[in-house]
Amino acid sequence: MEAAAAPVDREKSPSPRPDTPPPYSLHQPGYKGHRPYGLPIQTQPTSFPMYISRNGSQAPNTCQENQIWMPAPVPLVNCPPALEYLQQIKTIRVHQQIELLEILTGYETNNRYEVKNDSGQMIYFVTEDTDDIIRNRYRSSRPFTLRVTDSMDHEVMNIHRPYKFSCCCCCCCCCCDSMTQELEIESPPGSVIGYVRQNGSFCQGKFRIENERKDHLMNIISNCSCCCSDTVFKVKSLHKQTVGTIIREWPGPSTNITADTYDIYFELDDVKMKALILGACFLIDYMYFENKLKNSSRNSSDS
Repeated sequence: MEAAAAPVDREKSPSPRPDTPPPYSLHQPGYKGHRPYGLPIQTQPTSFPMYISRNGSQAPNTCQENQIWMPAPVPLVNCPPALEYLQQIKTIRVHQQIELLEILTGYETNNRYEVKNDSGQMIYFVTEDTDDIIRNRYRSSRPFTLRVTDSMDHEVMNIHRPYKFSCCCCCCCCCCDSMTQELEIESPPGSVIGYVRQNGSFCQGKFRIENERKDHLMNIISNCSCCCSDTVFKVKSLHKQTVGTIIREWPGPSTNITADTYDIYFELDDVKMKALILGACFLIDYMYFENKLKNSSRNSSDS
C-alpha cells in the first residue's frame, strides 16, 4: 500500500479586523455603481422596521413607495443626469431616518436620509454603504460611500469619504493631511464633480468646496451657537458673499431620536455647486453630530 500523503500545512488567514480600514474604492462610470469593499449593503434580520422616517412611516430597504416624489424635470445641457431637480429649487430638507436598531441595542447601522423640497416632495433617497466591522469600529470617523438615488432607484450621485484620523480634542493638529476630513462627490457615479475639504481645525467648523480640478470655489463657516439652538453653516464665495446656508435643527432639550434634520438654502443656480453643498451637509453630519446625538441617546437609555 502507498503511504498516505502528509497533510498540507495551511496558514491561518489573518484577522478580518484591520488596524486601519481599507481605502474607499473608485467606481466605474455608470448609473449603477459597484459596492465598496466588494460587500452588499448590510441588512439586519429583524421583525420590526429598522428605519422610520420623521413622519412615522416605515421605510423599506429601497426607495419609499408611499412617498410623493417631485415630478421629473426637463433634461438640461451639460448637466449630470437627475441633477436637474436642483435647478428648480432654492430650499431642500435633509431628514435622517430614525434607526430603531441603534436605539434599542447601540449597534451602528447604515445611515439613511430623505432629501425633500420645500413642499415635502421627495427628491433623492440617500443610503450609506459601509461594512459592518468598519462602521462599528470607527463610528463617526468611518470611511463610507453614500449612494444617492432618484425615484426610479437610479444612482445619480456617489459621495465617498476616505478614512482620516479624527480627534476632536486636538484642535491644532487638523492641518495635517492625515487628519483633514474630505469628501469626493461623483455625478454620475464614476465622474468626479468636486470635493469638500476641512479647512482648519475640528473646532472651527470651516470647509472649502473645490471643483473637479481642485480649484477653490467656496468656503463654509459655522457660527458659534450654543448647545440649545440651531447650528448655522454659511456658504460664502471667494468674495465673501453668502451663496448658501446649511442649518442643522436643534432636536430639543430631551430626545432619544438618533436622527438629524437639515435645511439647506441656495442663493445660486449652478446645479453642480448645489450638489457639492448637499454633499458638504453629510460631512458636517458625520463629523459634528453623528456621535454626539447617539451617545446622548445611549446615556439616557442606560439611566
